[in-house]
Amino acid sequence: MSSHERTHPTDILSKIAIVALLVGTMWLLHRFGMPSEAFDSRSLLALGFVILAAFAVGELFEVVGLPHITGYLLCGVLLGPSTAEQLQPFFPWLDAPFDEGILTVKITEQLSLLDDLALALIALTAGGELHLESLRKGLGRILALLGGQILWIGALMVGFIVLIGG
Repeated sequence: MSSHERTHPTDILSKIAIVALLVGTMWLLHRFGMPSEAFDSRSLLALGFVILAAFAVGELFEVVGLPHITGYLLCGVLLGPSTAEQLQPFFPWLDAPFDEGILTVKITEQLSLLDDLALALIALTAGGELHLESLRKGLGRILALLGGQILWIGALMVGFIVLIGG
């Protein structure tokens, strides 16, 4: 997924320009779009926007040495309804579609069939970022962390049971 070549500054600027252009286009199309009661046709527009924006943001994250999937996930969180809801008190002047998020609650409900596919693609992308050689080198640490977590959670559960059991 990620290349090991150095990214040129013009590539970075072009990806930032793509994200800015996508945001502006989304605002214009949302402003002049005609939603219907049964199915909001802007759902597919929002899906396409998020896919393109996530791809561009993922490429930008590669510049700072992070996996693409980090950019994909961050883009999904930032463009969703929960972030817009948290920002609304601070930015009450935000215009549609940013007042409810690009992916509004209605749009996420309409696109809920794609949830499983998106989860599978995220898992596939995350798996593609793993390299067997680096896993073999860190196998001891991984097993130590897992063992520590199992012991810690087990101790917490026993303590909780003792606490509520009297």
